[in-house]
Formats: sequence, C-alpha cells, structure tokens
Amino acid sequence: GSHVWVVCPTDADFEEVEDMIEATLPAEWFTYQKTRARFQVANGSRIVLRSAHKPESLKKGRCDLPVMNEAQQMEEKAFAICRARIADTGGLVIGCANPPDSPKGEWVGDWVAEADAGQRQAKHYWFNPFDNPILITPLSEQWRRSLIRGRLTKKCSASFSPSVMRFFTTGIASRMRQRLSG
Repeated sequence: GSHVWVVCPTDADFEEVEDMIEATLPAEWFTYQKTRARFQVANGSRIVLRSAHKPESLKKGRCDLPVMNEAQQMEEKAFAICRARIADTGGLVIGCANPPDSPKGEWVGDWVAEADAGQRQAKHYWFNPFDNPILITPLSEQWRRSLIRGRLTKKCSASFSPSVMRFFTTGIASRMRQRLSG
C-alpha cells in the first residue's frame, strides 16, 4: 500500500488532522494507532502524522505522498525535504496553506508566484472560501463585510501579496502525467 504523510507544524497540530480523518473515512476502513500517530487503512496503505518542528526528522521513512498541513507555519526546509522524499518515485507533494502571519512562511508566496510564472515545475490551485457550501451563510456574510476592514482580507480571502494561494502541488510533472494517463 501507499505511505501517506500528513506533515503538521508540530505534534500539537495532529488533533485537527486526526479528527478530520476519523470524520471522513468510514470506521471499518482503518485502525488508528495513537502512540505511533498512524492510521492503518484496510487496503494496506498508511497515513502517518509527522511533525515538521525539526525538519531533519522528515528524512527517515518511506513516503509516497506528503501532504503539508498549514505549510505557512513551517520552514521551507521541511518542504525541500518532503520533495526529496518522493524524487525517486515521482510522487507528489501537496501543500495546504493560508497567508502567513510571520516571515517564516513567506516562502509559500514565493513558490506560488514562481509556479504561476512558469518558473517552477509546480501547479498552484486557489480555492475561494466563499464558494465553500459548508460555510454557514451568516458567517460568510460577516466575512464579506469584514473584507473592507483591512487585515481580515488576508485571513478571509486567503490572499498573499502579490500572489494568492490556498493549495498548491509540486512533484515530478512528467512522471505524474505518465502515471495518470496510463
């Protein structure tokens, strides 16, 4: 089976991901080993929660698909190590991010700008949070009204300066195209 990592900024961030996976997958499809932060899926695949607190720790273990949750809270080194983990298999790295609150995450905006300009072998996808049907309408209306107030623009519309980002992927594009087409 496949080895998927969900990489979080720290161990303390695992709970949100645990809850999301448990709410998404049918209970009979997996077992969860909390002490190992690992979901064993019925088809033989694994979903392992990993911390990027010490990026060097990401160098060990097999990984076919790293998903970086809250990438803007991680050092760029964690992203570089995750990319290296899939280099021999032609895997894919998925980074999920919001606009950073500190200089630590500014690399995400740089990647987005470079991907959009065709300077990186990467693809950037942006999802407008207001198009999410799960959002409660009064909340989304409150967010829309807040957009004119300045700082909330960054949080609510997920905008970077100068780029916009919500979700991006990178990998070895030619190998992925071959796998997907055939």
